[in-house]
Amino acid sequence: MDSHCTPPPHSWFSWLCSWFQSPLLLLIRIIWGCLFIVAGWGKLNNMGNVIEFFTSLDIPYPVFSAWLVAFTETIGGALILIGLWARLAALPLVITMCTALATDNREAIMNAFGNFSDVMHAEPFTYLFATLVIFAFGPGCFSLDWILSCGKKKAAKPE
Repeated sequence: MDSHCTPPPHSWFSWLCSWFQSPLLLLIRIIWGCLFIVAGWGKLNNMGNVIEFFTSLDIPYPVFSAWLVAFTETIGGALILIGLWARLAALPLVITMCTALATDNREAIMNAFGNFSDVMHAEPFTYLFATLVIFAFGPGCFSLDWILSCGKKKAAKPE
């Protein structure tokens, strides 16, 4: 189900709830888009420390990986923030956050079935969850994706 500004005509309760979908997606995009930008920008400005940290985690090609993660977080966060190609931007961020969970939070992942709260308290988990929400539901109608799709629909309609 994609985000729409016109709620489906089901019950009054589902109609009321559907009006909150796009504002909630906008709030998620603003918060986590800004957080990704700040995290990526911080990595770009402290690349030596990031490379050293990636090396300590035994991440392959730590120099390349550090630059890739920094640009992915900065550019992906900006795209999610403005809602442009948001679902596409969410994919590399999901991969980045899964990698962060698997490398920096190995113990929490290994004990996930016994104590899932350790995984939930890991910082990459909330970022992963937010990007999965954007990927699953889209950016909502307060986004450039929605504005551009409306323009395509109007151009495709014969008058």
